[in-house]
Amino acid sequence: MKRSKHGAWQSILHFCKTRPLGTTGIVFLLLLLLIALFADVIAPVKMVGGTLPTDIIHKLEPPYLFMDAAGRAAAREGGAVYWLGTDNLGRDVLSYLIYGARTSVILCLAVTALSTLLSVVIGTLSAVIGGWFDLVVQRIVDAFGCIPQMLLLLLLMAMLGNGIPQMIFALAVPSGIGGSRMVRSSAMAVKDSVYCQTSDLLGGSVLWKCI
Repeated sequence: MKRSKHGAWQSILHFCKTRPLGTTGIVFLLLLLLIALFADVIAPVKMVGGTLPTDIIHKLEPPYLFMDAAGRAAAREGGAVYWLGTDNLGRDVLSYLIYGARTSVILCLAVTALSTLLSVVIGTLSAVIGGWFDLVVQRIVDAFGCIPQMLLLLLLMAMLGNGIPQMIFALAVPSGIGGSRMVRSSAMAVKDSVYCQTSDLLGGSVLWKCI
């Protein structure tokens, strides 16, 4: 057990030394994920009712480090230190960035998961069932591919309305439908394998073939 742990740490250190750019990207992603998970704890100003409170008195304040000595002293006495300054309504910019990171992480993970699920389901069913079903599905995929993606996104958002769930659906559907082609090609390559032919001989269902 100790050897395996030691070997794992050696592999991690070797990766960090040989892939500095990859290591930097992983560290950045982990940091972004931690900020998203603990946004309510990290943010200096907490959200109230889904939005940050406004403070007109402190609007358009510069970042704390760029203030003069008098401004820093006044900020500390008032109990409000805005490290990245405030916007035109007096809302803390740093808190906005932290809560925005959480929204971005949720959006990216949800879109990736939903688009992957759509690609796997559509591509696998199209390859396994085949025939007229495959023909119809592939023509629909071709039709979606002919529409410019930005135009398709605007059309879906206009139909679905505003909101995070609607945005997730609008981003995931075109990506999932387009990615189903790669899944279909992989499934077609596996369709004629020995274990799939054995499943046919044993009377396996379409669901069992997909699995």
